[in-house]
Amino acid sequence: MAIGGLAGAIVRWAITELVPSSTLPWAALIVNVAGSFLLGLLAAGLTRPPTTRRPRDAGAGAAPPGGLADMALFAGGTGFCGSLTTFSTVTVAIAEQLDAGDVLAGSGYVALSIAAGLGAAALGVVSARHRFRPGSGPA
Repeated sequence: MAIGGLAGAIVRWAITELVPSSTLPWAALIVNVAGSFLLGLLAAGLTRPPTTRRPRDAGAGAAPPGGLADMALFAGGTGFCGSLTTFSTVTVAIAEQLDAGDVLAGSGYVALSIAAGLGAAALGVVSARHRFRPGSGPA
């Protein structure tokens, strides 16, 4: 997890340096949306789809505890994606917009962040389910 966290922090820093700053944290939006997509992809790609779950399965579809899939999800999801994404930067930027009286920009950024993050996570899940469904491997 630490290596994934280090990598995620470096990627976030690089994107923050590359994206021009403005009154709204566009770099934070980019990393949060990218992290949402990756986490959806990882979570769906490393667990069984709902149709193959059995009630007695530990974690309702999770791989066996300590398995390779669990380690990959822990390192990639908790480590990399957790370090890549940033909720605190978003909340501070929104608070600053609202404090400056720019309710439209602050509210719009909230709506955009939530919609884009949910959409990206859903796209990641769908992509993983499509890629890893039975019979979808290389020919």
